[in-house]
Amino acid sequence: MILFIDIEASSLNADSHPIELGWCGVDGRGESHLIKPPRAWKDWSVASEYVHGLSRRQLRTEGRPPQDVARRAVEVLGQPEVTVYSDAPPFDGRWLDVLLVRCGYPPGCVAIRDVHHAYVIACLPLLAALPPDDAADRAAAEAEIRAVAARLIAEAEEAESRRPRIRHRALADAEGLAWTWREIRRLALAHAGRDA
Repeated sequence: MILFIDIEASSLNADSHPIELGWCGVDGRGESHLIKPPRAWKDWSVASEYVHGLSRRQLRTEGRPPQDVARRAVEVLGQPEVTVYSDAPPFDGRWLDVLLVRCGYPPGCVAIRDVHHAYVIACLPLLAALPPDDAADRAAAEAEIRAVAARLIAEAEEAESRRPRIRHRALADAEGLAWTWREIRRLALAHAGRDA
């Protein structure tokens, strides 16, 4: 199962911490959790608050304890059949580890991959056009499919960037990644001559 993840954080500083965690499947269903920061998490950026729109007060009053959010994250994202994708794995992976390690889980217990790997999976219908392995034009056909896949991914990402939606909130951003995946899949199926 593919899940897309996004994390909003207190800042982009080295001692930043997660404040909102959201994920979404290719079916569009997802979850979002505000995280009530423990006293030890002091980092805060007013500039980041301006971007995501979440205040410390809101996190204290509406956020869930980190242990609850970590438990739910591992319950859903840590399953062997789940592959988690992000458009910013270095950041989201670090912030997820800050949350999970603080709550007693080992670092890296939920692996996060680059979303472009998922987008390539969405392009698999294009492979139907490949000639047999021993065909003389196999290499040229593979190059053409790579070029088409890159074009479809770029088109879907551009279309998603123009969609009117909330930005810089965890669930909305994860939903944007899932929307992009579905659009790439639709385009790939159409290009391959199959219905989406």
